[in-house]
Amino acid sequence: MNAFVTGHRPNRLGSHDPENPIRVGLRRWLSKQLRKYDVKRLYVGMALGFDQDSAEVCIAERIPFIACLPCLDQDRLWPDSSRDYYDFLLGKAADIHVVSAIRYETWAVTRTGPDPMKLRNHYMVDHSERGFAAWSGAQGGTCACLIYAHQKEVPVSIIHPNSVLLKP
Repeated sequence: MNAFVTGHRPNRLGSHDPENPIRVGLRRWLSKQLRKYDVKRLYVGMALGFDQDSAEVCIAERIPFIACLPCLDQDRLWPDSSRDYYDFLLGKAADIHVVSAIRYETWAVTRTGPDPMKLRNHYMVDHSERGFAAWSGAQGGTCACLIYAHQKEVPVSIIHPNSVLLKP
């Protein structure tokens, strides 16, 4: 089965530290979900936070992932350490698909043409039979992706990031 992931950036996942309890718990949850649904390929948007954590899970579980980039310069404004890690993950991807040739910085200023992040999300959903989301209920890109998946009748397993802190 092909699947996609969507989720929050580090600021909504406890911190930028990948070893914080929320991010560790989300990786553990995703690993179980990928096994449960026998995912053979995962579409990952490669944003900071849950996306990159999902790529990490794929590497650990030996599940091929497709790095779905909204544009070539998604990482343009990130710190050097984040850009280096992004490049490392891209090197581990089974394939890289760039959805839009527009530079994100150009789109962010002019807001002309389609939103490359939205195009990326649609591409991932359109190529998947299931999705997995770390979503707090907040408005934003994750919410928009989930709405699109619902419209396309692609089922999504959703976890609230803070729920991983609850004792079973």
